[in-house]
Amino acid sequence: MKKIFLLFLIFDISFSHDVWLGAKKINSDSIKILPLISINFPKAEIISNHSRFHDFKILSSKDFSSVLFLKDSLSLGIVKTDLPIIVSCNVEPRDLTFPTKTATHYLKGEVGLSKKEIANFLKNQKDSITENYRRSLKMLLFSSTENLKDTSCGLEREIVLSSFKVINKNSAEISLQILQDSEPNPNCQIRILEGKKSRLIKSDENGFAKTTIKLNFPILISYIDFWQEESGNFKSIWTNLSLVKIP
Repeated sequence: MKKIFLLFLIFDISFSHDVWLGAKKINSDSIKILPLISINFPKAEIISNHSRFHDFKILSSKDFSSVLFLKDSLSLGIVKTDLPIIVSCNVEPRDLTFPTKTATHYLKGEVGLSKKEIANFLKNQKDSITENYRRSLKMLLFSSTENLKDTSCGLEREIVLSSFKVINKNSAEISLQILQDSEPNPNCQIRILEGKKSRLIKSDENGFAKTTIKLNFPILISYIDFWQEESGNFKSIWTNLSLVKIP
């Protein structure tokens, strides 16, 4: 397989569908873990058919030990534990095949490639192109921003919140690390979604990136690893980390 590039591709949010993990408190010690989809984050709808979600992992953020995860037909599951916790899962891959003549709009609007990159990818394509994409999702769920901790859940592509420092009542400084197969992933473009606003930051040679966020949750942090195989087909992994606060 020939690796072309490792890059997050920014695009207008109105073209994209962000799939992410959220939560809803049921009572004092029970929380539903929800599969959500957003066209305009943070507005979201629950994904009713979540059979493609698998490899669930629930960790206590206090000591990184396993947490009981109960099955529930109306959500991904129910957690009975104190917060904060870390939740992760994978979503089964899917193939998208579409006519080459519509690929320019797709690669620009959905993927965010430049005209030069699009021309390079399509120069040897014939009637159609195929992309195989999959998702890795992760959530840090908490009731207080005090002593927030994160760790790797072993996802193929992963965002780890390496530090969180409250500056004042409205904002915090955070540090992120992008991992590929548990190893630092350098020079990645990362999208930060706060409310309806989207912005980019970039990881350094050790996969780290720093930024300031508003204490207005949820916040979604994501990036895409996108490449082309020797066969000419495209592959991508979409991964994100949602920061979710509930009372």
